Amino acid sequence: MAQVQIADVIVPEEFTAYQVENSMVNTALFQSGVLVQNGAIASQLEAGAESFTVPFWLDLADTEADITNDDPTILSTPQKVTASKQTIRKSFLHQSWSEMSLDSELSGDSAFARIQSRVGAYWDRR
Repeated sequence: MAQVQIADVIVPEEFTAYQVENSMVNTALFQSGVLVQNGAIASQLEAGAESFTVPFWLDLADTEADITNDDPTILSTPQKVTASKQTIRKSFLHQSWSEMSLDSELSGDSAFARIQSRVGAYWDRR
């Protein structure tokens, strides 16, 4: 099991505050609001099973539109919409972090607080 140890931190000879380096990977698509929570999907994710199936409607085909005229013998050809399905495989992911309290005491900053502040961002990127 990996643990933050004294060898993993910089112990300042003169106290200087730790700076942070956050990942440049961003979750702009999620943060933009384009993606939204879906109650039906969320309930399926919480239910048993390793996967579930979601039916959905495909978009209308890009067929040429009919030209309007006054000839009663020329009729519009009705189009249709088609459904499909997607099978969702659930991912069971986990991750853990640890730190030794002596590391934080000697470094003058809390490794554990840093871990706590970044766990949400880690899972957003996953």
